[in-house]
Amino acid sequence: MTDASMDAAPERRHKVSLVEADERTRKRNAAETRFKAYGIAAIATGVFFLVVLAVSIIGSGLPAFTKSVVKVEFTLTEEQFAEAEGTLFKTRAYADYFNAALTEKLNAAGLDLEIDSDTVERLVGKTGATLREYYRANEDKLGEVVEFELSTSSRVDGYFKGRLKRENVTDSRFLQLSDLDVADALRDAGIIKTVFAWDFITGKDSGVDNPGGAGIGASVLGSLFMMLVVLFLSLPIGVAASIYLEEFAPKNR
Repeated sequence: MTDASMDAAPERRHKVSLVEADERTRKRNAAETRFKAYGIAAIATGVFFLVVLAVSIIGSGLPAFTKSVVKVEFTLTEEQFAEAEGTLFKTRAYADYFNAALTEKLNAAGLDLEIDSDTVERLVGKTGATLREYYRANEDKLGEVVEFELSTSSRVDGYFKGRLKRENVTDSRFLQLSDLDVADALRDAGIIKTVFAWDFITGKDSGVDNPGGAGIGASVLGSLFMMLVVLFLSLPIGVAASIYLEEFAPKNR
């Protein structure tokens, strides 16, 4: 039995080459190459959809940082101020003065267009209240030329930004189809312009009649205060809990 064991042919071992890869190594390398390709494809797909999402968010949100405004140079004399304050409907008197100035500016631009108070109110809101509030706080500006920048209504602003189409407009107390003709004339005359909406960043919530006048200022401040509260609460509690668990807590559940 010993002789038989000694005479048995030694088992052949597989020769390993440092230059040429064997079949098993080639398969492993091919699998690694495929896995790398899958990873690159997954990352590329994720980046693609991330870019699409970013473009969609920016494209939809960028118009919110601009707004349409009516810029009109207006002069109110002391006699007009006294007359308006002596009437029963004070804001209506201020609105009539503003409408007259706006009509005069349109005529100076070569546009024969009459604008009534209701049309102006649907375009830019209650101008009489705005003017009265300003001149009551700044009586020293009476008799001087003051440039007022009044935001247009959300519907007119949406019309200029392409959100609202003429064919979708139905006459209501908020907007009439004829108002868009006036808005186009004001824009052509350079009275309605597009400016950066600072009040969108610093403003607060708006009413139902003018949702476009809402801002994100209150939301930003609320988020900031919430982050500060979370920071001052979670940081000391979390650090103290981690020190206790690592250094002092017994080794149990």
